[in-house]
Amino acid sequence: MKMEIELLPMRVPNFVIQKTEARPRQEGMVEAPKYALKDIDPETLARLCDQFRADVFAKAEKPDPLANNPAEASPRQENINETEK
Repeated sequence: MKMEIELLPMRVPNFVIQKTEARPRQEGMVEAPKYALKDIDPETLARLCDQFRADVFAKAEKPDPLANNPAEASPRQENINETEK
């Protein structure tokens, strides 16, 4: 029996968080800086989106259909695949 359901798209965040170094516990909880998506340059946004796509497929333990078809993959996606090797 096959049942079709409609899924909602994944939520888009309003901001990205800056990667920071670990701090000593004595300093307490300090939030990392956050940046609104509209303040991020297009190339960085594209890299973040490509990484998110790769992470989603890895977590789902599924092959990325675009990674298997180089003609449809973006140059950024190819670069991510190369850095993972």
